[in-house]
Amino acid sequence: GVGSVFTRRLQAQLRSTGGPFPEAQRAKLWRRLLQLPCNRAAYEELEAMGTHPRFRQLRAQYPAHSRSTLLKLERLLSCIGHWSSSWAEASFLPALAFPFLKVFGDEPVLCFEAVITLLMNWAKSWRDDHPGPP
Repeated sequence: GVGSVFTRRLQAQLRSTGGPFPEAQRAKLWRRLLQLPCNRAAYEELEAMGTHPRFRQLRAQYPAHSRSTLLKLERLLSCIGHWSSSWAEASFLPALAFPFLKVFGDEPVLCFEAVITLLMNWAKSWRDDHPGPP
């Protein structure tokens, strides 16, 4: 099927370059590997809830970052916070989510879904350790 063709092309690409996947194609690759649904309607419902109270002070916490980057991070974290109040309280969430902006920066729905996929599949037990680090 389509997935196996994609997998074969990916394997060939990685073998031929011997290095990382081309930056311009990383978001597409991660979307396919993580099987992200790109549920724009659900994301837009969360986004419409506005800035989550927990993330209103990001600019003060991270003054070295650009306004544009901080707005994207605020939006991402707010959506996560509206989706799950327990994850909103995780002090490490901004640091965990930030690298995803570098890969999915222009695709906020996929960025949100990638972070949620990580939290749901590989970080469930981290909430048990809260407020300590994972």
